[in-house]
Amino acid sequence: MQNTFRKILGGAISLCVGVAAGVAVLFVYRFSVEREPLDAETLMAAIGGPLEIIGGIAFPIWVIILLPLYMLLPRDSLFWRIDVCTLLGTLAGASTSFLIIVFMGGFDSVLALWMCILAGAVTSGVTCCCGALTVNYFDRTSAT
Repeated sequence: MQNTFRKILGGAISLCVGVAAGVAVLFVYRFSVEREPLDAETLMAAIGGPLEIIGGIAFPIWVIILLPLYMLLPRDSLFWRIDVCTLLGTLAGASTSFLIIVFMGGFDSVLALWMCILAGAVTSGVTCCCGALTVNYFDRTSAT
């Protein structure tokens, strides 16, 4: 039971790190393109909006795909190599973001579409990289 909790905790921490990276990408994009003043209200809106978008996409993917893989995939699998896991996560995040944006029609320009794809790729890539880096730490059994 404790090992299962540790695995879920490791996956959740990886998800939080990935979401933070995706929010950072959209945060930098917003202030580099729109040139808004840096007051407290603008900063909260610049963080809150992307957090809702990235979190709304990342959490279901984590629950449906990444968490079961984290729980069931053996640690000596090829998929837990950092380069393989990061590459596959980046491709999955970019393609998922592209499909969601295209089907929902929520982009104003090609640049906005590319930024959403980039944010999805960064979020998933960092999540998978962090998960691959910490998988052995969170998988170890308790020494009682």
